[in-house]
Amino acid sequence: MIHRVAVVCLEILLALVVGLVLAVLVLVWRLSEGPIVLDGLRPYVETMLSPPDVGFRTVVGGTQVSWSGWNHALDLVAQDVRLVEPDGNESVRIDRVAVALSPKALLAGRLAPKRIDVLDPRIIVTRTAEGGWRLVPETTEQAEEVGDFDLARLLRAFTGAEVGGPLSDLLEIDVSGAHVRLFDDRRGYTIEAQDVSMALLRTREGLAFHGDGTMSWDGGARTPLEVHGGYNRDGGRVRVEALVQRLPVNALASLDPALAQLAGVALPISGTIRAEAGISGDGASASAEIKVGAGTVSLPGLLDRPVDVAGASVSGVLKPDLDGAEIEVKLDLGGPTLEVGAVAVRSGSGYGVTVDGTAQAVPVDDLKRYWPEPVGTAAREWVTGNLLDGTVPQATVHAAGWLDPTDPGTLRLDQVGGRIDFTGVTTHYFRPLPPATGVHGVAQYDAKSFDIALAGGQVGRLEIDPSTVLITDLDTDNEKAAIDVAARGPVLDALKVIDHKPLGYPTKLGLKLDGVDGQAGVRLRFELPLRKDLKIEQVKLAAAANLAHVNLPEVVAGHDLRDADLTLDLNGAGMKLSGTGTVLGAKAEVSLDQRFHKRGAYTSRSRMKTTANRERLAAFGLDLGDRIGGQAAVDAQVEVRPDGTESVTVTADLQNTRLTVDELGWEKPAGSSGILRAKLGMRDGNPVSVDAFDMKAGDMAALATAALGPGGVPQVIDFERLKIGKTDAAGRAERIGPGNWRVALRGSVID
Repeated sequence: MIHRVAVVCLEILLALVVGLVLAVLVLVWRLSEGPIVLDGLRPYVETMLSPPDVGFRTVVGGTQVSWSGWNHALDLVAQDVRLVEPDGNESVRIDRVAVALSPKALLAGRLAPKRIDVLDPRIIVTRTAEGGWRLVPETTEQAEEVGDFDLARLLRAFTGAEVGGPLSDLLEIDVSGAHVRLFDDRRGYTIEAQDVSMALLRTREGLAFHGDGTMSWDGGARTPLEVHGGYNRDGGRVRVEALVQRLPVNALASLDPALAQLAGVALPISGTIRAEAGISGDGASASAEIKVGAGTVSLPGLLDRPVDVAGASVSGVLKPDLDGAEIEVKLDLGGPTLEVGAVAVRSGSGYGVTVDGTAQAVPVDDLKRYWPEPVGTAAREWVTGNLLDGTVPQATVHAAGWLDPTDPGTLRLDQVGGRIDFTGVTTHYFRPLPPATGVHGVAQYDAKSFDIALAGGQVGRLEIDPSTVLITDLDTDNEKAAIDVAARGPVLDALKVIDHKPLGYPTKLGLKLDGVDGQAGVRLRFELPLRKDLKIEQVKLAAAANLAHVNLPEVVAGHDLRDADLTLDLNGAGMKLSGTGTVLGAKAEVSLDQRFHKRGAYTSRSRMKTTANRERLAAFGLDLGDRIGGQAAVDAQVEVRPDGTESVTVTADLQNTRLTVDELGWEKPAGSSGILRAKLGMRDGNPVSVDAFDMKAGDMAALATAALGPGGVPQVIDFERLKIGKTDAAGRAERIGPGNWRVALRGSVID
C-alpha cells in the first residue's frame, strides 16, 4: 500500500516537473521570438511606478514581457512612459523602460520594481529660462507638449519610499546607451553626450550614482567623461565628481557670453571637478584639479599675439552660495613659467578680486606677448619698445579690483603693482642716442608709475652706474618719462653720446673729437612726454660730467687743453665747462658758459687764468718781441654778444714781468710791482680796438684807448693820461708809417 502511494506521488511530481519544464521551454521559445504584449498589466505597472504623495502619476502606453538571456531575469517592459502633473501637463516622457520585479514583493502579492532599466533613450534635457527642468524624447512634436518636472521630488520619491510602497523595493535605476542633448534656455547653449551609461543606487543616506559617456562639442571635439556622486536625502544636496579628459577649453566659449573670450584658448584640459549643491542649485560649491595640455592662447584686445603654452595645472575652490573663489594656475610657456593665484570675495552685485602672480625666465623680447594691452598702456609701449634682448629672471604682480562676472566690461582696477628683475637687456633710454647694452636692474610699478632702476651695463666703452627711468602719470592721458643715466669711461665716448643727433652739442661748440682722450663720469637726464609725435623741442635735457686727465685739441684759441680736470653742466639753455689743465705748457684755470639761444646779454663767455710769457703771448697772436720778458699772471675773459661782436677783458699782474719801451726810453724791471687792465674789441676772432687800457708799472701810469689795424697793430692811441718819468700829460699818438708816429700831448710837464 505504501509502495503504491509512493509510486503515485512520484508520478505526479514527475508530471509536474515535466509540465513545468515544458511550460518554461515554451515560454523561453516564445520570449526568444520577441516580447509578449501584456497590456492587461498596464494598470498595475502604472500603480507600481506612481508613488503616493509625490504630486504626479505615471501613465504607460503599453506593457510587454521580454527576456534578455539566461543571465537575466524576465523584464517587464513599459513603453511610452510619462509622468503627468495634477494639471495634466507631462513633465517627463521616456520611450522604453524595463522593470525587473522584486521577488519579495511578488511573494507578498504585490508588483514592485527591484531595478529599472532605461534602454537606449534619446533624450533632450532642457533647463528652462525660469530655472525648471524638462525631459523629453528627441522628438520636436512631443517636446512642445511636455512641461517641467520637479527633480527634487523625484529624488525624494526614490530615496524616501515607505516600506511596502510601490518603490520600497527599488534598489537601482540603470540608463544604458543614452544619447542626451542638454539645452539651457537661460544661457543659450547646447551640450551633447553620446553612449551615456548611468547607474543610480539606493543607499542608507539617499542615493549614489556613477556613469560615463562621451561629450560632443562645437567643432567636432569629443571628450570622455566619467561621473560619480550621490544625493543626501536629509540634506537635500547633490554631490558630483566629474573626471574629464582632453576637454577643449575653447568649446566652453558658447556656454555663456561671459565665457566668450575662451574661444581663443585652444588648450585641452583633463582632471577632476567636484561640486555640491541643492537640487535647485542653491548653496553651490565646487573645487577642481586640472592638468592642461599644450596649445595656444589668443585673447585679442588683451594679449598682443597668441601665446604658446607647453602645459599647465589649475586648482580652484568655489565657496558655498558662490560667496567667493580661490584659484591657482601654473603655466609652462616652453621655458618661461608663470604662477598666478587669485581670490574673489563677494562684494555687492559682484566680487572683489585680488591677483598675485610670479613669472620666471621670461625673455625680455616676449614681454609684449605676455603684458596685457589694457594694463599700463603707455608704460607697456615704452618698456616693450625700448627694452630689448636679455631675460627677466623673475617678475611679480599684485592687482586688486572689482568685477561682475556676468559683465566683463565692469572690471575696475583699484590697485596694481609689482616688480620686474632683468639682466642682459639692451635699453634705448632716448632714441636715437646709442643704447645701453648688457643692462641689469629692477623695475617697480604701480597704477600710476613705472620705476626702472638700472644697476649696470654699457654704452659703448662707458660703464653704466646706477641710473633710473621713471614713467609717471600712468593714470592720466599725459604720461611722462624722466630718464637719468649715469656712466663713466673714456671721455671721447661720453662726448660722442651728447654729440649724437639730435643733440650734437660738441659740434655746435666747434669741438673736434679727434684726439680727445681722458676719463669721464657723465650723468644725462631727459624729461619728455610719452607721445608718438614727440618733437625734440618737447624734451628737457640736462647733463653733468666730471672729466679727468682730459686732452681736448684746439679748444683754447686754437690751442690744446691737456691733462685737464673739468666739470660740465649742460641743459637745454646752454652749457658750462670749468676746471684746470695745461695750455702751452702752463697751468691754467678755464671756464666756458655757452648759451644755445640768442636771448640775453651774451651767447658765450669764456675765461682763462694762466701764467704768460713772451712765447705764449705770441702763440695767442700778441707778439711783443723784446718788449716783454719774464712772466705775467693773466686773467683773460672773452664774451660773445648776440649780434656777433666780441670783447676780450684782460687783467695781468706784472710783478714778475720786464717791460721795455725803447721809443720812450722806459723800462720796468722784473720784481717791481705792476698791474694791467685792458678790454679789447674783437671781430671775426681778430682784435680791432682797445676799448680800455689801464696800466700802472714802475714809474709809468697809462690810461688810454686805441684803434687797431690788421694783425692787431695799434694805429691810433688816445691817452687820457700818460705819466712816465717826469712827464704827466694827455694826448694822441698816430702811426704815420712804419716806425713813425705823430704825437700830440698836453700837460703840466712834458719831458
